[in-house]
Formats: sequence, C-alpha cells, structure tokens
Amino acid sequence: MLIYLIICGGPVVSCGTESSNHQGEGVPLDTCQGTQDYGLKSRDLYFHVNNFQDPVFFYDYPDWESLEGDRSLWCGSETGDGTWETPPGYGDNWDQSFASTRFNVVGDVTISFLLRVDTEPYDYFYIEYLHADGYWWWIDYYNGTYSGLVQATVPVAEHDGNLSFRLHFISDGFGSDEYWWPSNGAVVIDSLTISDDSGIIDYQDFESEAVGAQTTLDGHWFAATADHTSVDHDIHLPTGFSMLAAVPNPFNSQTTIAFDLPGEMTVILRVFDLAGRLVDVLLDGEVASQGRNEVVWRGRDSSGRQLPSGTYFYRLTAGSHSETRRMALVK
Repeated sequence: MLIYLIICGGPVVSCGTESSNHQGEGVPLDTCQGTQDYGLKSRDLYFHVNNFQDPVFFYDYPDWESLEGDRSLWCGSETGDGTWETPPGYGDNWDQSFASTRFNVVGDVTISFLLRVDTEPYDYFYIEYLHADGYWWWIDYYNGTYSGLVQATVPVAEHDGNLSFRLHFISDGFGSDEYWWPSNGAVVIDSLTISDDSGIIDYQDFESEAVGAQTTLDGHWFAATADHTSVDHDIHLPTGFSMLAAVPNPFNSQTTIAFDLPGEMTVILRVFDLAGRLVDVLLDGEVASQGRNEVVWRGRDSSGRQLPSGTYFYRLTAGSHSETRRMALVK
C-alpha cells in the first residue's frame, strides 16, 4: 500500500510552460501526487490505442493526430473523468503507466520512440525501467510541451539479463488540463522500440491494434494504474528498508520523498535547513505500510510559509533505522 499525503497544500505557482527533459543517473521513483478524490477510479486505465478520428479531434483539434501511420498510443480521454474542463485531455491525480513484461536482454538496452507531450508544468512523463535491485528507476522525464524522437539506454550493469520498462505519466491534484494550461491529452507515443547488443528485440507501431486496446496483441505491453496492476499482471511490491532520493531534485514547487519499509512501522520524517534547524515535520509517529510509501513536500515550513531557495535535508526514522538525504529548493 502507499501513503498519499499532501504537505502544505494550496494553489500551485507557475514556473513556466517550456518543456523540460533530463537524462542521467537513474533514481528510484514511484511518484504519487495528492490525496483528493476528484472522481478518478483506481482501476481506470487511460493509456490506449487511438486513431484520433473522434469528432472532438476532427473539428476542435485537427492538429492532434497519430504520430506515424493511422494509430498511436495515447494517455488521455475524449470525454473526461470529471476533474477538468476541456476534454479531450487528462485529469487531476492521474498515475498511469504503460508497462512491459520482462524481456531477455544482452548488453546495454535502449528504448526509443516518437513522443508528443502536452502537459501543465507540474505534471510529468517518466521513462522507467525495473532495476536489478527490484525497484523502478527513471532514466528520463518530460513535461510542458515536447515533440520528437526520444531515446534512453540502460547499461548492462543495471540489469540481470531480464528487463522491464514502464512509461509513466503523473498529474498533480490541481489545475490539470484546465483553463490555466489547457492541453489535448498528456502523451502520444509511436514506433516504440527496444533493442540490445543483439539488435531489435521488440517493436510496437500500434497499427494492428484495435482502437481502445490497452494491451498489445503480443501481450508484451499493458496499461496499468497507480498500483502497477492490470488484468493478468502482478503487482510489484518492494519489501526492504530504504530511503529514496527526492524526485525531482532540485525542485521548484514540490518534490516527492519516497521510502520502502519491510513491514508496518511507526515513522518520523522531518526536514531541516542547512544550519540544522527543523523547518517542517512531514510525518510524526504515523503508522506506514509495508512496501513503498510517499510524501509530497511543497517547500514550506510547518506554518505554511514559503521557504527560500537553498539546501535542505530530510531525515526518516523508522524503528531502529534512521537515514538522512539532501534536496535543493530552487525558486
């Protein structure tokens, strides 16, 4: 199970609408955003094959189309889920994935695909893989607006000869695809290719898939929800104790702090400034569940005041375990 907490809630302040993408060292990630129930059902799946022939596209958004051929993979909805005003698009508190089964791989492994991203600044699309340590790690992420070919590589040292990928979209709990930042749907994907030292091992162009399909005909890819489950696919539940890096880091408006527990435990999570002063208490003796737990921090102190840019430390205490990590707030 996951703890879903929003710390120091309130309106989100814009940091701009340009696209951003980052490549580099993977960091364990399993991000959630917010606690409010805006109508999105936990089993709703929004990654699906679409030909963009619905009249809502043809008349209102003629430039929103398949990236190649007649069909592409889309994370979005023509009709809405009740949380935003301008469908087609996406809603608040979405945590949607398009995940693969395990591929047998040799050497470095590369994932590449055509991508179109159209999100508000605080919603993110991550490219992730299941690391040899049993956790999902991100290797690239995008938000704002972007269109083009993307490519990311998992080095041979990061897998054990079997590798799964996950295309992961997350929206926060406020203003998603509304009049501040209207979009036509979070993510469109095509020509999805997995290759290793032996050549191409999987390719999806979605042309043979039925419109609305959420699992590919070969069974290699499937849509999943926040708990990473879908029909006939098992949940992956971390079991060890670990404190994960805050994501994103550095951050502007909010960051997600995640940790894994081997069992149900009482936890304390505090934030300190560079001088060692306590600035916020995120968890104060709450009971957290086994597996992945996550907390969102908005860069505010315990009174709700916005903190200045700088380096901060978060310290988790759970049973006899205690660990401290660093994060940077940039305003």
